[in-house]
Amino acid sequence: MKNQFTFFNLVKNQLSLRNLSSKKIINTDYPENFGEYIFYKSLLKNDAKTKVALYKNKAGKQIIAKIWFGDRKDYAYYSLLNEAQTYKTINTTLSRLKKNKRTYIKGISIPKFIKSIEKKNLLILLIEWVPGVSSEVLPEKKQFDAYFKVIEFLDYLGENMTENEKKTLTKRTWLYYIWFFPVLFLLSIIYNFDDVYTIVVGGITFISLAYRFITYRKLTLVHRDLHFGNILVYKSKITLIDLQFCVFSYRVYDFASTLRNLWVNEAKSRRLITEISKRYKQNKEVSLLLKPVLIFFAIHGLTARDFSNKVMKSFKNFLTFNITLPN
Repeated sequence: MKNQFTFFNLVKNQLSLRNLSSKKIINTDYPENFGEYIFYKSLLKNDAKTKVALYKNKAGKQIIAKIWFGDRKDYAYYSLLNEAQTYKTINTTLSRLKKNKRTYIKGISIPKFIKSIEKKNLLILLIEWVPGVSSEVLPEKKQFDAYFKVIEFLDYLGENMTENEKKTLTKRTWLYYIWFFPVLFLLSIIYNFDDVYTIVVGGITFISLAYRFITYRKLTLVHRDLHFGNILVYKSKITLIDLQFCVFSYRVYDFASTLRNLWVNEAKSRRLITEISKRYKQNKEVSLLLKPVLIFFAIHGLTARDFSNKVMKSFKNFLTFNITLPN
């Protein structure tokens, strides 16, 4: 059902928080200000479910506001909720490690968590704005170096979180892959019946390797949408952004997600997978789980309904490639 409330009415009638003034809305999409921070500009198209905007105070300091609104909590809501908790938890972890003078990976971090605000039909996340450009502008070798430094950073966080910190984040264990795969498999056949042979071969290959998930259960912090555009670089500093999908799962989850979404540039993807194999040659998880998780992600991609034909073709080629990888 179409939302009967405008964002203007939602903010006007339901939002009354300390340090938050929202009596006037810019272009009916964004609060005029959050305390001392005044609306500066939108960072996403206005038809996006989650609005993203930049706010600035008189001193020139800037913050990012991510705003969800709706009369029904949907996938976008839970993604933003997860992002808020992830920023909060990681900031807590980093602050504790720095205070205790633990070994720290220098030159890489995430934006600082400021606050999250939730009211009926409204969820807002406020985080620090950090300068930087997408790592995509770098030469390929430096892109890869930044990428693997981010992987190292995520592993470092996962290893050094307390049990209470870990409990605040979602887990995707071996059960997720085993139980969810049959659904993805059937949907991928329904949506891509012309490619049923390749999908069936992929499914059989996955099933033959599924026992490996039970033999290896160590989890770490994974981003789940890790691509070069989510890695910002500024001088010698790297900043990881867009944490809405972060969970505890297998490290190869990020490798598979990155490779699948990059496969439209197959040559670059093949170079990245070669680099992964080289850097993680002695890694037990990679040797056991990389192939089944790559197949899982390829078939998952084939269940999508909103990608271009070019992207869908890349997912099919990605599946074919992964089937041929050595076990």
